Amino acid sequence: MEINQKWLYNQYINLEKSERQIAEENNITREKVRYWRIKYNIIPHKKNEYNSGFFKKGHKPWHTGKNGYDNKVPIWKDWDDLSICTRHLRMYNLKQKPIYCEICNKKKKLQLSNKNHKYSKDINDWQWICQSCHYKHDVKNGLKRYNGEIIC
Repeated sequence: MEINQKWLYNQYINLEKSERQIAEENNITREKVRYWRIKYNIIPHKKNEYNSGFFKKGHKPWHTGKNGYDNKVPIWKDWDDLSICTRHLRMYNLKQKPIYCEICNKKKKLQLSNKNHKYSKDINDWQWICQSCHYKHDVKNGLKRYNGEIIC
């Protein structure tokens, strides 16, 4: 299916629709819209629309504040103010991932786990373990029941 150049230009530039919006409205894939946009040399929006930082005209970015930053940005928050998920993400980037599980020493897909579930900033309080060891560790510490229900 070929997309008309004038129609795509109007949708993408004049109406400021994203590739995803155009694809959803016309029941085609986002990749197809992108292919034709590139083929017709239609310049992409200023910010990469795949980035969550894409804003329409007149919208103020959420991260701008004093000196261009605001304390709402997770990277500028103190460790104690972070959610458990964000703490995992930070530690994921800090603690080197081994090849083998730290508990069973098997070569499996590994997950980052906190040893005592206090989620401290200490890198030694975190471990890379396989899914089965992670589940057993959580059950042992009372965070999950055997039926998979999360208690905490």
